[in-house]
Amino acid sequence: KDCSGLTSITIPNSVTSIGSSAFKDCSGLTSVTIGSGIKSIGYSAFANCAELADVYCYAESVPTTKSDTFKGVNIGNVTLHVPSSSVNLYKETAPWSDFKEVVGIVDIIPGDANGDGQITAQDASLILQKVAGKITLSANQISVADVNDDGQITAQDASLILQKVAGKIDW
Repeated sequence: KDCSGLTSITIPNSVTSIGSSAFKDCSGLTSVTIGSGIKSIGYSAFANCAELADVYCYAESVPTTKSDTFKGVNIGNVTLHVPSSSVNLYKETAPWSDFKEVVGIVDIIPGDANGDGQITAQDASLILQKVAGKITLSANQISVADVNDDGQITAQDASLILQKVAGKIDW
């Protein structure tokens, strides 16, 4: 596989397992966002991803890993971002405990694409700009913008946000 151009990945909340060697040798990978549904990560899943700088793992329960999940990655230089309520669990569990630092993700609000702590029409506008190819979103923005959790950022996500802003739906 040639993943040399891949710099960031987002694994949707619906995914429960990352297979062995899934992203092995993706040397340009700098940011990984792992959805809240993840339970296990296989052998060498992120092996030799030497440029990795940030891992965002939204799972409240610490995913099981293999001894070489991050082989060839100096995780002592990588920041691990996890739900605030789970920081201590990650700090107590290898290999997660070996990351440079384990920091809490401040309240993750689905739909808050601009990260201002509120869901507004501005969030829907950002998503529509992304859909139109006018802007790119960061890994964090992508994880909260996919409000219907289908693994894609589409106009449907923007529509759901607008319905929430109008008080028609809640989540």
